Amino acid sequence: MSKGLVDLQLNGAFGVDFNGHWTDEDWIYINHSLADHGYQTALATVITDDFDRMCDRIKRLAKAISDSPTSPVIKGIHVEGPFLSDQVGYVGAHPAKQTRDAKLDTAKRLINSGGGHVKILTLAPERDSKGAVTQWLSERGVIVSAGHTNASLDEIDACIDNGMSMVTHFGNACPAVMPRHNNILNRLISRSVHLNFGLIADGHHIPNFLLNQWLKILPDEQTFIVSDSIMAGGMPAGEYTLGKQKVIKHVDASTWNSTGEHFMGSATLLNEMERHLVNELELSPKRAKTLCQDNPQRILGDPGN
Repeated sequence: MSKGLVDLQLNGAFGVDFNGHWTDEDWIYINHSLADHGYQTALATVITDDFDRMCDRIKRLAKAISDSPTSPVIKGIHVEGPFLSDQVGYVGAHPAKQTRDAKLDTAKRLINSGGGHVKILTLAPERDSKGAVTQWLSERGVIVSAGHTNASLDEIDACIDNGMSMVTHFGNACPAVMPRHNNILNRLISRSVHLNFGLIADGHHIPNFLLNQWLKILPDEQTFIVSDSIMAGGMPAGEYTLGKQKVIKHVDASTWNSTGEHFMGSATLLNEMERHLVNELELSPKRAKTLCQDNPQRILGDPGN
């Protein structure tokens, strides 16, 4: 498998949870471990929580990135929330009570906490129905991504018109049962010419037959693989956490909340997903490299800027 992997969504790995407690030693360890697994670049992901706590986590990550004496793998931050749908199914693993409408003052606090290191912010377009926050973020070079959303076409279009250019873990963060035609997946696909689509290729989040189909339908240059790894990535089966929430990693590497109702991130790293694409979906190594390295690198641009 290739070196130079680029993961735009990493909640943690190797026993380190960026939404929980971690040390300076953990920072060094996870960067070295990711490099050993073929990673070139990753974005540490902060998910929805108490707003002040989110800002503190972003500040801590930003300081670690700025203070790293050598070039670490983790070169930026992906903020996933808190401007997400609070509807059951769409909210996924995020605490519904901590979600909120997008406001400029709160968006500014999140971005300012990152000191220039926030590269992506995931929001639900219906939480920014007029696209004002999306416009403000886009004008400052932050990639705005649709996720945990049940937005209408008008709401999606409003954010696209104001700079939204990505979809976070497409195919997930939505209910198991939805309207057969007018649902969020088909609405987003209908706007695929304007959006880059991230897909989790662990064999659990999206069935292989469907992942293969979407890789044929979605534009080649606008599709990429993301791990959405939590601290259980690179670790044995057992009990882990994502922030304050308990996660069970099963022997098949699937990760579920304590009641088994929904996935809680992934325990599969990007190098393993690249192998999965080649061995199980029979993609060419070149195509797998494009999805796991070239496309996300192009979307991210230079993470140092």
